[in-house]
Amino acid sequence: METQTNKRVPRGVRTKKKIFDAAIELIKEKGFQNVTIDEICASCNVTKGAFYYHFDSKESVIEQIHLDTDQIVEKKIAQLLKMPPSLKIFQDMSYFYGEITMERGVEVMRHKLHSNIDAANANGGYRDFFNPEKRPALKLFKSIFLEIQKNGEVVQNVTFEDFFRHLIIAYNGVVLDWCCNDGTYDLPSEIELATKRYLKSF
Repeated sequence: METQTNKRVPRGVRTKKKIFDAAIELIKEKGFQNVTIDEICASCNVTKGAFYYHFDSKESVIEQIHLDTDQIVEKKIAQLLKMPPSLKIFQDMSYFYGEITMERGVEVMRHKLHSNIDAANANGGYRDFFNPEKRPALKLFKSIFLEIQKNGEVVQNVTFEDFFRHLIIAYNGVVLDWCCNDGTYDLPSEIELATKRYLKSF
């Protein structure tokens, strides 16, 4: 029996989320190349037609990661908005992003990094990652940043886009190193440390 909460979520949204979660778990366990679309469909009990209605390919599942993460993060941001605006909000969020990334697993994140490069080479799609108009979570981050800037903690000639781009460069660098080391260290703490050092430049 469906819960009341599930009834409020459109069936298509629930199906897409179910496919996404099943795919990520299989890729995490077996590696991207070793997972088939048939396995994903069997794992979450959907038809191939349902898979291709929501995703073009396995690659498009990976491309969905940052949007799925944003949905998780938006709930966390609501708590942070109760705090006085300061750069420490971004430090706290970096740790939270690290926890989510570690949960995704090394195999998933290795392919996500490849996917970022492929998207940038193919059509510049990676630029959408930095576009607040296409990512509601970024709109919230931008509003926090502008408030911090108004309070004088960040100089006026720094744009949010530049600030966030370099924040992600720091994040991706740590994630890449973590993947190269087969996930053998505490990713959230390392991302938080890299973010803290970056924020000191302000």
